[in-house]
Formats: sequence, structure tokens, C-alpha cells
Amino acid sequence: MTEPAQQQQNLEQIRHLLFGQYVNQYDSHLGQLDSQYLDIESALHKEIVNTEQKFYTEIQSIREHLTQEITQLNHQLNAEQKTNTEQHQDIHQAIQDLEQQLEQKLSQANARFIQESRQLRDIVKDFIVQVRKQNEQNAALFTELKQEVADLQAQKLNRQDLAGFFSELVPRLSSQLTAGITDDKS
Repeated sequence: MTEPAQQQQNLEQIRHLLFGQYVNQYDSHLGQLDSQYLDIESALHKEIVNTEQKFYTEIQSIREHLTQEITQLNHQLNAEQKTNTEQHQDIHQAIQDLEQQLEQKLSQANARFIQESRQLRDIVKDFIVQVRKQNEQNAALFTELKQEVADLQAQKLNRQDLAGFFSELVPRLSSQLTAGITDDKS
């Protein structure tokens, strides 16, 4: 052996003699700490694995629950959308029906209005024709009346002449009548 190696070995023996008991206690204590560390690490690892499994299980449970809820909500939403769509279609159909009924009623009212306005127009035309005929008749009657008045006025003059004639004739006739009556008595 070489001297430095020997010196190293000697130093180690001295150290072992001086500190051997402490080193053994330290090594023993360090071994216990290592063992406790490994136990704690193993327990911690088990706890982490258990916690991860519980967490994963809970996450899976929550995911399944949320999936069921979402599926149920989607079904409800689809059903409501279908109902709303059907109601919208029903309302739309009802509005279309009402619009058609309104159009029909307006068309019927318009047709009645046109027919009644034609009838009124015909009645007014007939009335106008009758009024014109009546006016023509009235004009003819008025003309006749004027002629009659003129004739009456002409006859009135003749009546005056006639009255004068009769006034002269009456005394003559009365005188002749009285003379004829006296001749018969005799």
C-alpha cells in the first residue's frame, strides 16, 4: 500500500474510533428517516392515487350527470321547438285562413257592391228616363194647357160677344114668347 492510501485508511480508523458510535447512530437514524420517508412517500403516493381515482370517479359521475341533463334538456328543447313550430304553423295557418276568409268576404262585398251599384245605376237611369218622359209629358201638357188657356181666352171674347148677343136675343124672345102666349089664350 502506498503511504497516502495508508494514511487515509488510518484516518478512517481513527475517525471510526472517535466518531464510529455517532456515525452508526447517525446512519441508523438516517436509515429510519429514509424508511419513514419511503413510508410517507408510499402513503402519499397511495393517497394521491386514491384522490385521483376519487376525483376521476367524481368527474366521470359529474360528466355523466351533465351529459344526462344536457340530453334531457336537448330533448325538452327539441320538444318545445317542435311544439313552438307546430303552434307557429297553426297560427300561421289560422292567419292564412283568416286572410283567405277576409279576401273572400271582401271579394263578395266588392261583387255585391258592383252589382248593387249597377242596379242603382240602372234604377237611376230608369228614373232619369221616367223623369225625362214625365218632363216631356209635362211639357206637352204645358203646351196643351197654354193652348187651352189661349183657346179659353179666345172663347172668353167670344162669350162676351155671345153674352151681348144673348142679351139682345132674350128680350126679343121673351117678347115673342109673351106675344105667342097671348095669341094662344085668345
